Amino acid sequence: MGLWRVMWTGCLGMLCLIPLAWFSFNVLDLGAAITGSLFIGIGDAIDTAFSLVPLPGFLAGFIPFIIQGIMGIILLWFFPLHWALYYRPDDITMALAIVLPWLLVGTITAALFCKKARQGFDTGVAIGLAYALFIGLFPFIIQAIINAATGGMGLGVFNIMDVFNGLFSGMTDLPYIWAVITSCLEGGLIAGVFGALIGSLKYKPGNQLETTKVKKAKKKKEEPKISAVTDTSGSTNTSGIFCPNCRSKVVPGDPFCPNCGSKL
Repeated sequence: MGLWRVMWTGCLGMLCLIPLAWFSFNVLDLGAAITGSLFIGIGDAIDTAFSLVPLPGFLAGFIPFIIQGIMGIILLWFFPLHWALYYRPDDITMALAIVLPWLLVGTITAALFCKKARQGFDTGVAIGLAYALFIGLFPFIIQAIINAATGGMGLGVFNIMDVFNGLFSGMTDLPYIWAVITSCLEGGLIAGVFGALIGSLKYKPGNQLETTKVKKAKKKKEEPKISAVTDTSGSTNTSGIFCPNCRSKVVPGDPFCPNCGSKL
């Protein structure tokens, strides 16, 4: 699986994770699980709020769906699976709400685009790595915007990181960067494992064997063959055979031309 294929399937997987995160956020109530039931039914509250807004057609359902999906994926970015298992070992619903979107995105992308276990694993890991890179750079992007808006007189990057680190250390006991890296990489590994499983189920050794046979046949066809004897004047000579490279007379059965050494 080439790098370009891994990249575009990974990008599709990143988009696919949004509706799956909606499921965890809205159906499994991931927000309530993470906050210890401090906030319950956030998805229902969003649906109710948008039902009061006069939106045309499908937008009335689509906009709340996207907002809930984004809120769900934000929770998946910042709360690692090991955090849930360590601090909430008895909360199976929370662990399931974190694992399920990554599991399904790896399964779906591998089922659609991958034909081998390696391809499925690479795609799943690529999804996690891409999110880790993008979200990990987020504070530095904010810093660049502040510097551009204030002419370089804004808060220093370390002050920005102190804000993020203080916020996430309070929630996950991890600095911002480590929370993002562990969350996304753990999720990417989950997606990669299940993607590899689907890829192995789709793998067909016969196709690879057939491809190898075709390549060998093509290579054999391209090798120079001993043709009917023709002298330099173009007339047929039936008294022997000649090397197709240097036209020297050779003995039938010789593997190589005694004059130029070409394979016969």
